[in-house]
Amino acid sequence: PSDEEYFTNRVLSKFTSVIIQQDGKLIGHVAIKFDKRCSSEVQLIFPLLLPEAAHCISEIGQELTRLLLTLAQRQSWSNLSCLIPLSQVHVQEFLVNYCGAPVYGLCPGFIGTKNPSLPRHTGALFCHQFAHQQMQRKIFVSEQHLGIVRYLLEGSSFITVVAQDDDRNEAHPLHAERKSIERLSFPKTGITHSFVSPALLLNQPQGLRDLLTTESEAHFVLLDMEDPRCPELATQLETEGLRFCGIAPYVRNRYSMIYSRIPESVSLLDSCHAPRAQVLAHYIDSYNLPASLKAVSLSPISKKSITIMPQSARYDLN
Repeated sequence: PSDEEYFTNRVLSKFTSVIIQQDGKLIGHVAIKFDKRCSSEVQLIFPLLLPEAAHCISEIGQELTRLLLTLAQRQSWSNLSCLIPLSQVHVQEFLVNYCGAPVYGLCPGFIGTKNPSLPRHTGALFCHQFAHQQMQRKIFVSEQHLGIVRYLLEGSSFITVVAQDDDRNEAHPLHAERKSIERLSFPKTGITHSFVSPALLLNQPQGLRDLLTTESEAHFVLLDMEDPRCPELATQLETEGLRFCGIAPYVRNRYSMIYSRIPESVSLLDSCHAPRAQVLAHYIDSYNLPASLKAVSLSPISKKSITIMPQSARYDLN
């Protein structure tokens, strides 16, 4: 969709706008939105950069980064995320180069409109963890996807330890109010997010059936990767025809594997331009990475624990 259409169809969302002007003319916009139910996370929505902003993109990036870091310290935000259409290539470059937020997931059909006759578009998920809130997390990953998860997290702002096979028998502490499935539905755009606690769901006889029952046009299942039974449930979802779409690091205070039901005829690679997004799209399309990439970026995966440490962030709070 065009930038105007993307913005117009979502103006009812509650957010705080950051307007970028030059000589009284609007040349850019981004909105900052946070959810009271998950106060540690902030979202960037409706990013818009007009061609007139090209000559001062560096200054815009520095000012926006300074603003975000100041607010993050003041509001105790730990994670920043942004989900935008793949067609917004210039915004993707801005998020990577100036906000330190690379792509982690590709969500086919995520961008929809109130008009059901219009085609749906793939959304790209970008994330960044603020330096002052960095904590190490242990995650459990399906063996067949361990290589791509390692690729996505290596050198990122997120610190994780990939669990060993022996760790999968350990108990996963859950909050007393945690449900097996927590749904977020957006009827106007036909989207549902299902945040899943694998151990709780797998202990329910009808758990998997309840999870897959939805009338939404686009259903995204996010499995808690800090749950030792995540790989087991991931395998079951793939048996049911869902496909791995990437990860959502520390979104809603958890690391998640993203799954969705993607028609085999849909190819994500045709829509991707950035190298990292192309790698992920190729993997999603075929579950195989290019041979050249395996040799350079993905060394043979060991079943032993792998510690992934972040490189220095471009904008550090310290």
